[in-house]
Amino acid sequence: MKIVMISDTHGLCPEIPSGDILIHAGDLTNRGYRSDVHRQLCWLEKEMTKFRHTILVPGNHDFYFEGRSRDSKKDCRDLGINLLLHKELVLDGIKFFGSPYTPNYHNWAFNVARNEISKYWEQIPSDTRVLITHGPPYRILDFEEQVHYGDRELLKKVKKLSDLKLHVFGHIHDSFGRLEQDGKIFVNAAYRKHQQILVEEI
Repeated sequence: MKIVMISDTHGLCPEIPSGDILIHAGDLTNRGYRSDVHRQLCWLEKEMTKFRHTILVPGNHDFYFEGRSRDSKKDCRDLGINLLLHKELVLDGIKFFGSPYTPNYHNWAFNVARNEISKYWEQIPSDTRVLITHGPPYRILDFEEQVHYGDRELLKKVKKLSDLKLHVFGHIHDSFGRLEQDGKIFVNAAYRKHQQILVEEI
């Protein structure tokens, strides 16, 4: 299965290489206004013709998905986009789980206090094969401005997921890239103009 991964497009509409599954790990927009989201969803609709399935997990800039979850769910459903707002999805026998939550930072969308966020990660199914979160786990592709911004509680959970093969995220733009550790593949898919889009076979 060929998985193509992108995140943090913030209004950009790059051409995406084809594959089996397209994953967008959040921050479609800069401020999450409905008009901006709809423009980005139209871009995704055009790109997703190259894929059998498309998965979207919103990010901390995507306020529309938090404030108008019913409308956003319908928008994605009408386009055939699998919107994961902290839920699981099984495709071709592989369990995906996607969550938009990140530790609190300047009161953006889907922010949770660091001392409360572990209760969300406890809900990730133990047999998750592909995990999609907007933010990274601690000290894994999370370094920016001399600080590790990753979530320690998410790291604890990831270590417990024995079936996990791939963890996709973004959020920390300067740490774009791929890392393999303890048999798990971690991808920070945060996009910048004219940058290579990462692809993984699982």
